[in-house]
Amino acid sequence: MTGLTDARTDDSLAHAPERTCIGCRQKGPVPELVRCAYSSQTGMVTVDFARTMPGRGAWIHPRQQCVIHAMKARAFTRALKLVDNGEQVTLDEVALERLSLLPNPVRKSRAADD
Repeated sequence: MTGLTDARTDDSLAHAPERTCIGCRQKGPVPELVRCAYSSQTGMVTVDFARTMPGRGAWIHPRQQCVIHAMKARAFTRALKLVDNGEQVTLDEVALERLSLLPNPVRKSRAADD
């Protein structure tokens, strides 16, 4: 193999896959976003911490404003291709709480239920 060089540059080696946040619609590298998926066992959308759950995934920035906007826009239903019966998708509040992603009103109502 004479004269052949590796055509890849340093930029292509550092490239990380990008996904679009369903909340703010901005693209970002995968390590900066959190994957959510629908769990048929629980009937809820949950955070896929290991990024290994089967099925479609919805990517979102770990920021409250992105979660709030995604919930208002029914973005989880659309991104995960769930049947839209007009109701809000049930989110796994425990998983979102671990990331401090729940909006304050939801946290307060949950605390009042206990």
